[in-house]
Amino acid sequence: MALGLLHSGVGSRLLAEASLNAAVTACGVAGAWQHSLQVLALACQLRLRSPITFNAASFACHEASCWQLSLVLLRDMPLAHATTPDRASFNTAITACGRGAQWEQALQFLSKLSQERSLDRVSLAAATAACDMGRQWEAAVALLEESIRKKMLSGACFTSAMSACARSRGWETALRIFSWMPGHTVRQEARSFGAVLNACLDGDSWPWALELLEMMISQKLVPQGCHVGSVTATLEQTKGREVARQFLDGYRAAWALEDLPGRDEDGDLKAAVAAVSQCFGLASI
Repeated sequence: MALGLLHSGVGSRLLAEASLNAAVTACGVAGAWQHSLQVLALACQLRLRSPITFNAASFACHEASCWQLSLVLLRDMPLAHATTPDRASFNTAITACGRGAQWEQALQFLSKLSQERSLDRVSLAAATAACDMGRQWEAAVALLEESIRKKMLSGACFTSAMSACARSRGWETALRIFSWMPGHTVRQEARSFGAVLNACLDGDSWPWALELLEMMISQKLVPQGCHVGSVTATLEQTKGREVARQFLDGYRAAWALEDLPGRDEDGDLKAAVAAVSQCFGLASI
C-alpha cells in the first residue's frame, strides 16, 4: 500500500520527504527490505535524499538479517548520494555489525562517533552487543566500563556484557557486573537475570542460579522455563528427587499468581519446565 501511494504521487510532484520516510519504514516493519531499497532509489531519483531515509532503509536490511547491505548503504551515502551519515546512521550500522558478529567493524564505527563527539548510550549498547555476538567478553566489559565512566548507562549494555561472559563461561565476572546494576540505578530486568543465569548454569554454579531465581520471584519477574528446568535437574542429581519436586512445585505456584507481570511472555512456562524435566528423567514431578 505504501509503495502504491508513493508511485501515485510522483507525477503530481506531491511526494514529500516525510512520505518517503514513512514508506521506507512501513516496508521495513513488514519485512519487505527489497521494497525499502526501491523506495530509497526513488528518493534518489527525485533528489529527495536525507539521512532519515537511508537510516530507515538500513534498519530494514539488518532487521531482515541482510546486515551487509546496511554497511553498504552507510559506505555509499556520502559518495553516491551526497548525503552525510549522522549518528543514527552509525548506530544502525553498529547494530547491523552485531547481527553479523562483526565486532571489529562495530568498534571502528564507534571510534568514528567518539572522534566526532556524537557517541550516545545507543552507540555503546549496540557495540557491546556486537562484542557479545563476536564472543569478545573482554571488549564487551571494557565498553560497559566506558559507558559507566561516560554516564551513558543502559540495561542493554549490562545485559550484553553479561551475555558475553556467559559465552566464555565467565560466570564470576557476569555476577560481578550484575551486582553493579543497582548502584548505577539500572533496573535488573528479566533479560539481565536471564543473561547472568546463563553464565551461572554454563559455569556449573547452580547455587548462584538458585539464588537468582529466588530473587526474580521476589521481584515478580518471570524466569524462563529452561533455567528453572536446569536447576530442577541439578537439584534432583545433588539433593534428591523430593527436593527437586518441592522446588519445581514452588515455581508452579508462583506462575499461577495473576499479579505476576509478563507470565505469558515466553508462552506456557509450566509446559516448558515439564519438557525440560522430562529430559532429565523427572517426568513424574
